[in-house]
Amino acid sequence: LVRGEPAAITAPTSHGPRGFRSGLAVGAAGAVRVLIAVGTNGSDISRDGGITWAPFDSAGFHAVRASRDGTFFASGSDGRVAVFRLRSPR
Repeated sequence: LVRGEPAAITAPTSHGPRGFRSGLAVGAAGAVRVLIAVGTNGSDISRDGGITWAPFDSAGFHAVRASRDGTFFASGSDGRVAVFRLRSPR
């Protein structure tokens, strides 16, 4: 799930993303890797490397990308764009 590493999940997920997901991005908040998966029926977030997932938003998006500073950018139909910024744990 990270560039340069194998893209295989080796442990079963206990709560996977809800439905089909067309995009996945990995960002960092300090030492914590955060994954956001997007699809037409909403978005999900994982804070444990993809083992568990929680609903994040109900708006539909088709693609997502994370920048090095922990900012996620998502795009969807009709010009829909969203920006989400991670905060480092205190």
